[in-house]
Amino acid sequence: MGVTFEDNSENCKNAIKASALAFLYEIGGEIRSQTQRNSRRKTGRTAGTYEYMVDENELAVHIGSNDVNAIYEEFGTGEHAINGGGRKGYWVFVDNGGAPQAVKGGKTYTKKEAKRVVAIMRKKGLNAYYTNGKTANRPLYRAFTATEGKIHSVAEKSFSNIGGGGSSSGGGSYSVKDFIKDVKTKTDELETAMDDPSSLAPQPHMPSIPHAKAPKLPKAKTPKILKNLK
Repeated sequence: MGVTFEDNSENCKNAIKASALAFLYEIGGEIRSQTQRNSRRKTGRTAGTYEYMVDENELAVHIGSNDVNAIYEEFGTGEHAINGGGRKGYWVFVDNGGAPQAVKGGKTYTKKEAKRVVAIMRKKGLNAYYTNGKTANRPLYRAFTATEGKIHSVAEKSFSNIGGGGSSSGGGSYSVKDFIKDVKTKTDELETAMDDPSSLAPQPHMPSIPHAKAPKLPKAKTPKILKNLK
């Protein structure tokens, strides 16, 4: 009786990719919505610019905004920048309803000087303001941390039909964290093997070599003639 071999590898790959895409689209929308809820709502303009895009070839989701103010909201500016590298002191800018335009030259002032400059500019009809920066609101970062549990539950739901049932440790459920850890371990081993193929070869067991011991020398005996002279 002959044996027929049926190759279902392509179907398996397609099933995994479909599950991965479903996962990416769902978490992309969830994180984007959470980021919008986290955003400051003075005008809501920046909040409305957050989008997500799924790269179906790379199986990755990108979440962000093309509004420059989103960068300021995430990391802060001036004396309030989270990395401490912002401009020190106060500066003046003009808001014409679009992106605020700072006065050319990047000059900084004390608070008292900035107030005086703004007063002069407003007398000229300019919508001027002064600031020493804005605090970081971190809407995107907080969205990731707030949805971490949801991301794991969506991943487990999306990949539950692809061999994720049993635990590799012999007890409990096999979680997405376990799966990612296993993949990373195997990837690290493969990268090491690519750099050094000899790492895959079994290592011979070398017997331990005992330290050499100094030979015992016979004690010198006193000749009998010397004993008789004593």
